[in-house]
Order: sequence, then structure tokens, then C-alpha cells
Amino acid sequence: MKRKAPWTDYAGNDVYVGDYIVHPNGERGVVVVSPEDHLPDTDKWLVYYGGQIMSRLCLQIGDKGMAVVEGV
Repeated sequence: MKRKAPWTDYAGNDVYVGDYIVHPNGERGVVVVSPEDHLPDTDKWLVYYGGQIMSRLCLQIGDKGMAVVEGV
């Protein structure tokens, strides 16, 4: 069973670990969660864009990032 993020994407869809999200400009990344339990959700839920680029999920699915789950 996939772990569900505490937020929905920009379109209101549920987001799960392993989902790909896509921005209006076509950039995409995969949703991951840190194994460190002491972190708050805002720091624990991340999007991996490749290389060393990671960003907080909450910032990517909000008004600025406007990312949605790919294929939904």
C-alpha cells in the first residue's frame, strides 16, 4: 500500500509516494518521503527531479508550482 501525502495536488488529486508530478512547463519529478520521522511533513515530503535536485512537495503543488499528478 502506497503512503499518501498529507496534501492534494494543484488540481485536488491525492498524491502518493512514487507518483510523478508534472508542472505546466512540462518539468516532472517523482514524489519521495524522507525516512527521518522527526521531520515535519513540510520537510519530509519531497519531489526528486534528478541529479541532486529535490524540493518540498508542498511548494511544488501550491499556487507557485501548480504541479499535478501525472496521468490523473
